[in-house]
Amino acid sequence: MALCFADNEPSWRLMEKLRMRREAHNVQESLHRDKGWLDGYTYALLADEWRSS
Repeated sequence: MALCFADNEPSWRLMEKLRMRREAHNVQESLHRDKGWLDGYTYALLADEWRSS
C-alpha cells in the first residue's frame, strides 16, 4: 500500500508503472501548510499480484 497527494503526478505515475491499483481518491484528506486541504490517492498491490509478475 502507498499514499500520495493527488497533485503529485510523478508519484502516482510511478505506482501505476509498478502495476499498483488506485484503491481510493480521498477528498481534502491532508492539510498542507501552504496549499491548504489536499486530495490524496491510495494505491495497493496484492502479494499474489506481485509474485505473478
